[in-house]
Amino acid sequence: MKVSAFVLGAVAQVASAHYFFDATVVNGVASSSFKYIRDFTRPTKYNPIKFSSNPAADIRDNSFVDGPDIRCNQGAFSAAGRTEVLTVNAGSEVRVKLGVGAKMQHPG
Repeated sequence: MKVSAFVLGAVAQVASAHYFFDATVVNGVASSSFKYIRDFTRPTKYNPIKFSSNPAADIRDNSFVDGPDIRCNQGAFSAAGRTEVLTVNAGSEVRVKLGVGAKMQHPG
């Protein structure tokens, strides 16, 4: 376990998120986009972000991984009051759906 925690810590610095979730799915029924998940204000919904130390041309929409918006995405806290609370029953199957119709895929 110590080795895997070390490896995870080492790679975490080079990871860059490039997916986001916009809907919940409870027992096979999907919610509308951003009903239970905070919306955000980035002009381009799907747009991978980089570290602030990257060249300026790589920084899109003024967002970067090592900034405060990485938690919920740019401007998400302004949507907090409009985001509903999802209530589920014990034993319900709860999933999240990738935004913009994306599919989770990676080589390897």
